[in-house]
Amino acid sequence: MCFPSPGPRCSYHAHKEYVVALQRYENSSNVEEKILLGKILEDKRESYYSTPRGQNFLRREADAQSGLERDKLLTQLELGKKLRQQQMDDYQSMLARKDTSFKEKRIESSFKLTKYGAAAGLALLFLKENYPDTNPKIIRRDTILLDSGRKLLVLPYTYQSIWGEAKLAGSEYIAESPLISDVLNSSISLHSLSDSAQDKTFSWFTETLESQDYVGVASVNSTTQDVAIFGIHNLESVYEPSLKLAKRLGGTTNYFGDISTIQNLIKGTVFEHGKVIYVEKLKKTIISGIPPQPNALCGLSEDFFLGWRGTGEGGYFEVRRKHVSAKYDIVLKLSGKRVLFASGVDDEVKSLLSVLS
Repeated sequence: MCFPSPGPRCSYHAHKEYVVALQRYENSSNVEEKILLGKILEDKRESYYSTPRGQNFLRREADAQSGLERDKLLTQLELGKKLRQQQMDDYQSMLARKDTSFKEKRIESSFKLTKYGAAAGLALLFLKENYPDTNPKIIRRDTILLDSGRKLLVLPYTYQSIWGEAKLAGSEYIAESPLISDVLNSSISLHSLSDSAQDKTFSWFTETLESQDYVGVASVNSTTQDVAIFGIHNLESVYEPSLKLAKRLGGTTNYFGDISTIQNLIKGTVFEHGKVIYVEKLKKTIISGIPPQPNALCGLSEDFFLGWRGTGEGGYFEVRRKHVSAKYDIVLKLSGKRVLFASGVDDEVKSLLSVLS
């Protein structure tokens, strides 16, 4: 069984992920894709070699080889041992520094917080304790307002939120920033960005933060209750980015077309014996004479939906045309490179907080 992060992986899961990564790499024929998959494969191989099963494999292979190949395998074995020891040390440090006081206070007061709420609460307490003359306020789940304009972004170890919009035009995504448009259109995988795509993503994100008056980031370990505050341009030294596109729901609009289209669509359905009419006064196409039906039956096709409208003791179905949106939310994901085990404020943000005190 895998240890909780930042502890080491178990042999079973690490080997399974390594085999999948190897198969994907070997089955790829695209040059650019192969480069990216090769990077993922190296990460999974390193993780596998840090497990007991992976190290036993390296020992057997080394015993069967000689010369440079044997030396290479033994070097990989030593690196795997060091990685596992580092992961165990980090895990033990986390247990030793584990602080439950904030959680216990919430339990006593029957007050529950989400992952983001806990991070924001700990960051706020840290600021109030270390800079008592300031008046910070939590204004949303991931944001603390320092004064009338300047803000801190609060990040747990893993973070995900919408930070932009893209529109699909033909086969290309168009965003407000050319940087993120390039990442969306050129990346083979938004889940595992290349180094160049990561650089562009961070440039876009820091520009976005600056435009919204963010001056720093509070990175929070809710387990140890450590809080590290630093400038937004140091984000890339602490976190790794990835992206996701979430298609927006398009909603529906009134249908004004030929009623014969709807009559043909309802043939063979529970609506077949209803009367399809266009009501000029309501500016709606409706189906009358049918009782309420489950929503699962109300989607006539990919283009039409029937919505029930009650009128006193009766009612009718309103014909709605589905609107297909070409807009996507740009979801930014951030994952910590190392688990946080110390609290502090860097000089850039410290000077600002001192001015506010």
